[in-house]
Amino acid sequence: MAVSISDLGALHATITFTILAFIPMLLLKYQKKDTSPFDDCGFILLAFYLATLLYAIAMVTDILLRIRDAECPKIVGNICLLCGPLATISLVFIPFPLVGWSLFALWTIWFVKLALDTYREISQLSQLLKEATQRASNYLWDKLLGRRDHGHSSSISSSSDSHVIDVT
Repeated sequence: MAVSISDLGALHATITFTILAFIPMLLLKYQKKDTSPFDDCGFILLAFYLATLLYAIAMVTDILLRIRDAECPKIVGNICLLCGPLATISLVFIPFPLVGWSLFALWTIWFVKLALDTYREISQLSQLLKEATQRASNYLWDKLLGRRDHGHSSSISSSSDSHVIDVT
């Protein structure tokens, strides 16, 4: 799923706006209480901070790679697409729990879809890496046997050839 620069900018603007809009709602909700949101919703705020941190790291990485005209790994874009909305949803949980749960259910479905896409990409890369490693090891094995054959007598080389195992 390739995201254009304008779509990415719109996503970042939307996430930033909703986060900045919901932080004052927390202040309004807790202004007359003796407790803080950290007392009542510590886990949710921890999820918000972690999601925001991961979102910011992924966003900066994505932008820097685009500036340098380098190919950004799909997983970086997926982290950005998942963590930003999760941070926003975490803040929605506190003043509006039912809306938060509904959004979290939709986010979970989106997470599963992106996770499956990323898994497919990683499994393809893993298969390519496995094939390249196997070819490299076969090449090195052949070179080592070739060097051994040149340095020893024919009786040793014939005995060493009988122990070669073909992995292909």
